[in-house]
Amino acid sequence: MLRDIVYCTWLTIEWCYFLDDAEEIYRDILDFFYDCLLWLQCRLSSRPEQNRNAPLLCLPSEIVLLIAVILPPASKAAFALSCRAMLNTLGRDSLLLRKRDRGKLLPGLEQHSPKHVYCYKCAVLHRKRYRPGGSLRNRRCERKVSIPFISSGMSLPFSWIRQTLNRYEYGPNHRVCGGIPRGACILSYSAHCERWESHEFRITAKGVILKQTSSIEFDREHPEFKHKKPYHGQDHTYHLCLHMSWNRIFNARRLKSKTGTFFKCAQCDTEAMYKLSKRSSGFDYFEVATWTLLGPCRDPFEDRWLAVTTKEGNHLSRPFSGCPEDSIKLDSASVRACFESSPQLPFSF
Repeated sequence: MLRDIVYCTWLTIEWCYFLDDAEEIYRDILDFFYDCLLWLQCRLSSRPEQNRNAPLLCLPSEIVLLIAVILPPASKAAFALSCRAMLNTLGRDSLLLRKRDRGKLLPGLEQHSPKHVYCYKCAVLHRKRYRPGGSLRNRRCERKVSIPFISSGMSLPFSWIRQTLNRYEYGPNHRVCGGIPRGACILSYSAHCERWESHEFRITAKGVILKQTSSIEFDREHPEFKHKKPYHGQDHTYHLCLHMSWNRIFNARRLKSKTGTFFKCAQCDTEAMYKLSKRSSGFDYFEVATWTLLGPCRDPFEDRWLAVTTKEGNHLSRPFSGCPEDSIKLDSASVRACFESSPQLPFSF
């Protein structure tokens, strides 16, 4: 019976493409097919000896995709709840959905599945699991697609950003790890140079914005810094973004000013500010802050994300070729202003 319904529905859908009022008929047919699917799901669920996933397993992938994409949000919620077994079968061989099709289908169901998180690497819904401290993290794929912290070379799993957005949009059931929205660390290169780094993420009208701050203290009279810049680490150079390195933008003359200077990269949406905080007996203290617009955070494989999610974008993998011409001085910093006007994310654990 189900196979007949599927076959007739698919033929009718193809035929509807040639009608003037195809959209209305198209929705009516899908509504009817959706009702049949729910009825069969309930019938099979009441029979333990039957395979409860049968209606889902024998559906053509095109039908499943069409239903999930076209249904309004309320029906999507009912679809996810009534076909809960779908969350454990979609993306496997049983439904034969291609990865690209799963990428269209599953993100729309993620908000109706508080115990699952969509993995953009595998294109499946993973069940969240608790970690010590009561936080929720997704499973094995969290480090496969990540955004490098520009300054220190650390990586932020893309799924953590996605969970941050989920909690902001859908409520506290979508909890994230405590160290994601903000954090800090100390990097000591020697007894004569220290760097403090901190980062914070905020959800703004423009999308996710990452703010990174570095405060550096060094002995300007020490022989170690007489012939090389103090912002060179032992293993890499501090980079403001994927296109600008510190030693190409800053120089001794610029770092003498205590007034904050704002500029932006000519190739991306990164804005930066640097200033000399204070000078004391032999020591200089200066601060650098960057605001990087990471975008709406829908899919790490979109063009805007490729620079920071691919291996070529990691500044530890290859040298950068920034130059002073890659920066533009700013009268007003729009990304920074958007970040400052957006509230901090209220995380409760």
